[in-house]
Amino acid sequence: MKKLPLALLAVSCLSFGALAAAPDVSFNDFMQKVGEKIKAKSDYIRIPIDTEKQSNRFITLYSDLYKGKITHAQFIKTMKTDYPDKKYEKSIMWLAAEAKGK
Repeated sequence: MKKLPLALLAVSCLSFGALAAAPDVSFNDFMQKVGEKIKAKSDYIRIPIDTEKQSNRFITLYSDLYKGKITHAQFIKTMKTDYPDKKYEKSIMWLAAEAKGK
């Protein structure tokens, strides 16, 4: 399966198939808009979502946040656990804020 940079599709690096498999058109549109904003955001530090497993986990987590199934605090805590390097903290917080402002 061909992998495309997330900046072209959404948030980091996702396989097109993983994003296309998400049945929620509203969420897919939201992810496209987030990806476009990331391209214009010079201080965004790319979170290393590189494998299909990481991609699927992120999509599920971000979709759950988008749909209100988890809180922003839960999203941030999980992302910080998965990506503990402090350099990703600002990007994680920004992603959470984007979902809140949807």
